[in-house]
Amino acid sequence: MIKEILLITDYKNYFRQELWEYQSMNLDLIEKKFEELGINLTIMSYNTLLNKHGIHKIKNKHIIYTSSQDFRYKSYLDDILFELSKNNTLIPSYEYFKAHENKGYQVIMESKIREQNGIEYLKSFYFGSFEEFEQCKNIISYPIVLKSIQGAGSKKIYKVDSFKSAKGIIIKEYINVLKFIKNIIKKMFFKRKYGTEYDSHLTGGFITQEFVSGLEYDWKILIFYDKFYALKRYVRKKDFRASGSGNFVFEKPNDNLLNFSEKIFRIYDVPCIAFDIAEKNGKYYLIEFQATHFGPTTIKFSSCYYKKINENWKTIERNSIFEIEFVKSICKYLSQKNGIQ
Repeated sequence: MIKEILLITDYKNYFRQELWEYQSMNLDLIEKKFEELGINLTIMSYNTLLNKHGIHKIKNKHIIYTSSQDFRYKSYLDDILFELSKNNTLIPSYEYFKAHENKGYQVIMESKIREQNGIEYLKSFYFGSFEEFEQCKNIISYPIVLKSIQGAGSKKIYKVDSFKSAKGIIIKEYINVLKFIKNIIKKMFFKRKYGTEYDSHLTGGFITQEFVSGLEYDWKILIFYDKFYALKRYVRKKDFRASGSGNFVFEKPNDNLLNFSEKIFRIYDVPCIAFDIAEKNGKYYLIEFQATHFGPTTIKFSSCYYKKINENWKTIERNSIFEIEFVKSICKYLSQKNGIQ
């Protein structure tokens, strides 16, 4: 069994997130639970690790880390975690950090998983510019959902019924006004010098995703190793989005939904995860996932969890403490990885 774990905090010495992204999980409780389970927890900030301790001194460690929803700061974390991943075991692995609030990289991960395991996903495409989107317009069937790769709570998510409408949204969201003006000036006054070729003024990551019509709700499923928590989220009035609506209920999911969630979770090599799952006519579709820094509303306010016992799903009526289940899921995961049951 692993005896030591390094936990990395951010510039406020926070390990995120609690109910809100600007809140930290309870580090005292996390440390105490690890200690109870026989694991020594060392807590160190990214800054201390990089600029005081020395990043290349960290080797052969098991590391849990915080992410960030500040994408400029996350770029800094990316540099550090990528380097740490070369000589250490990140939990979850580096690719799940990249996938945090990055819908584009999720599309890349999902395509690999779909091909290798025969899982049905919503048909999705990932683009970095309008020109790339335009080059693929003949293989995209409308309606679609167009999303910025960054953002949470249904921000910058649009239902689009035609290429023309998609173009309008992309122009609105991604236009680089300064580059657009420079291109016009070059065309008008410096055509002989620069010719007719110019860089795009419509760049920025976005995805398109197959639209499932008539959805009344989706599910937020949180999994902590072998405990499943479910939240049913209804769509907003005169809208198609459920995330961020605030209209949700704690309702028992049926076995098919739990089996679908379990099947995908067993493919993802993580101790805990959050799924957004759409349901229609008895079919289930994975919309998005997060394996780090996800909101804990579903576990914090649920009065029960679901667990498969002897191949049957059982409802366990019990309140859960987020930090404790987080620690236990990591310990169970590491035990399983090391062949300890």
